[in-house]
Amino acid sequence: MSEIEKSHQQVVQRERLHAIGQLASGISHDFNNSLSIIIGYCDTLITHFPSRTDDARLVTLLTRIRDAAHDGSILVSRLRDFSKGAASPRQLRPLDLNAIIDHSRALASVHIEELHARGTPVSLVASLRSVPLVLGDASELGSALMNLILNAFDAMPNGGTLTIETERQARFVRLTVRDTGTGMSDETRQRCFEPYFTTKGANGTGIGLAMVYGVVARHGGTISVSSEPDHGTQFEIHLLVSHDGDAEHVNPLELPLDPLLTVHERSA
Repeated sequence: MSEIEKSHQQVVQRERLHAIGQLASGISHDFNNSLSIIIGYCDTLITHFPSRTDDARLVTLLTRIRDAAHDGSILVSRLRDFSKGAASPRQLRPLDLNAIIDHSRALASVHIEELHARGTPVSLVASLRSVPLVLGDASELGSALMNLILNAFDAMPNGGTLTIETERQARFVRLTVRDTGTGMSDETRQRCFEPYFTTKGANGTGIGLAMVYGVVARHGGTISVSSEPDHGTQFEIHLLVSHDGDAEHVNPLELPLDPLLTVHERSA
């Protein structure tokens, strides 16, 4: 590809990201108002039901609805961050990554039940080791993880297993998300984090994995993907370990317009 063609692609990319930012700014107010109503009604219902055994399941579901709505209320602002291409240095706080994973598993459980009801037997298995706190933003990391979880379910139309693992590696905590789904071709694997690239046709936006990439980069971390057709896909994320339990400023990785991604083929 010539330098002129690369420059043209970068200009088009900037225009697309700018359009996303304008759209996000335009809808954020009304969107958050709607979600605030959902959160308010959920809080009212949770308070209304007494702590009886037969209401425990309902209260749990209402709590999950409220939590999901709260997470949704920040998605537009995350989209604005993504549309900027690179974020300013931000203050990240010590977080329990395993707790974030547990929260995401609880949210995903409803979706798993729906898939089972439709005849798609998927399961989510977690192997979480004792790991130190990481520096992060809980909402951003939770949203990124949910994107990976839902993408994995989409990649297992005939059922399968999604495995989430954590492990310490030097000054990082490694988060692994691995599915037994359809996998990716070489071309898809190399382009999966590109904004607007999707293999889902009209059902996909091409933004989900690009947002995951942006979140990890803003946390000063790295993300890699390994995949083969019919052999599933594995994402590995490395996040910085917190030191002394104090909040710290982290300079995010610069987000290129065309991310140079770390991609590896899974060994046979």
